[in-house]
Amino acid sequence: MLNNITEIRLDTKRFITLLRRPEAERVKNIGIWYRILNSVGKISVITNALIIAFTSSFIDKIFYTHFISPDGSLNGFLTFTLSDFNISDFSVEMNILSETDTSVEYCNVLYLSSQL
Repeated sequence: MLNNITEIRLDTKRFITLLRRPEAERVKNIGIWYRILNSVGKISVITNALIIAFTSSFIDKIFYTHFISPDGSLNGFLTFTLSDFNISDFSVEMNILSETDTSVEYCNVLYLSSQL
C-alpha cells in the first residue's frame, strides 16, 4: 500500500512538472496558415456560387430579365422555361391523340431540375 501511494505521488509530480503544455510564444504573423486559410476561403466562395448556380433557377431568371423580358420583369418566365414540341413529329402509329381532338398543335413540357 505504501508503494502505491508513493507511486501516485511521484506520477503526480511528474505530470505537474515534466509533462506540461509548452508556454505560448508571441510571433509576428501566422505564417503559412494565412495563405492556406485564404485559399480555403476563396475555394469555398467559388464552390458556394457554383452550388447556387446549378441547383436553382437563379441564372435562368437573371438571363430572362436581362435579355428576354421586354420590361425587365419575370412576367412570362414560366412560359419561357417550358419547351415547345410539335406533336406532328409523332408518327401515325403512335396515335397519341384521339380521333376527335385534332385542334392541338403544340405540347408544353415543364422542365424541373429537382426531379432529376
